[in-house]
Amino acid sequence: MDLIDVTLWICRPIDGGVDVLRQFSADVQYEGTSQGVDIGQVHGWIGWSIADENVADAGDAICYDAMQLGTAAQEIIDGHLDTYIDSALLIDRMHLHPEWRGRRMSGLIISRVLDLLRLTPGETAVVLHPEPQQPTGGPYVDGPERDDAMSRLHAAYRASGLTPWRDGPVWWRPI
Repeated sequence: MDLIDVTLWICRPIDGGVDVLRQFSADVQYEGTSQGVDIGQVHGWIGWSIADENVADAGDAICYDAMQLGTAAQEIIDGHLDTYIDSALLIDRMHLHPEWRGRRMSGLIISRVLDLLRLTPGETAVVLHPEPQQPTGGPYVDGPERDDAMSRLHAAYRASGLTPWRDGPVWWRPI
């Protein structure tokens, strides 16, 4: 899928983050036609030069979601002392329009974001928290329909090279 393009915006921290994490927003497009087709968005936080920082504390200063992701990223950093990890990509939301779902594109989109930011995959802790969204928007309510959607989302993430971090709700891209 060489025809996937990502446009990225990075913001200065304004709410917490102690200047360790920068908020980002990315639009994802399919460029296989004369005009690009919007297929989704990715939102979260980026941490550069974080080897001597506490990403869990930085995430906690932002919000609960950032704290969950930051804690997992910090555990990954602390658990891989034999690997130099100097950056973190905390994905808060990844949304694909319904007609683009099920194509196992998550890994490709994450790779495009890493490439655009010039982050080395083997030196970057990449974490996200899957939450399936209804085709009309918004999360599913608990029940069989949500369970089925979560199962499909987990299968797509596994096929994209992601795996649960310590069997919890946060997933990561193994280094």
